[in-house]
Amino acid sequence: MPGSFLVMLTNLFFAYIAISEKSLISLSIIVALDSIAAGVVGTVNITFLTSLVSKKYTAVQYALFTSFMMLPGKILAGFSGLIIIKLGLIFGDSYGWMSFFIITSALTIPSILLIRFYKDIYG
Repeated sequence: MPGSFLVMLTNLFFAYIAISEKSLISLSIIVALDSIAAGVVGTVNITFLTSLVSKKYTAVQYALFTSFMMLPGKILAGFSGLIIIKLGLIFGDSYGWMSFFIITSALTIPSILLIRFYKDIYG
C-alpha cells in the first residue's frame, strides 16, 4: 500500500512541476522521490512474484510472471506520446503535461483497490 501511494504522490508532484516555475532542484527532488517509490514497488513486486512460483519451475514461472507484469505498462507507454500530444492540443503544453500526470496518478487507484480487496480476503 505505501508503494502505491508513493507512486501516486510522485506523479502528482510531476503534475505540479509541469505548471510551476522551472527549478532544477525541485525536479531533482521529485525524480529522487520517484526513484524511491519505484524501488519500493519493485521490491514488493519481486517478493509477490516469488511467493507465487513453485520450487520445481521457479525460473520459468518467474520469467513468465515478470513478462506478464511488465506487458501492460510497455504497451501503454508506447501510446503515452500520443496522449500527451492530444492533451497538449486541448490544454496547452504545460497543462497537457499536468493533465497527463494527474491521469497517471489516477491509474494507481485500481491497484490500491485491488490490494485492499486482496488484503480483506486473504488477510
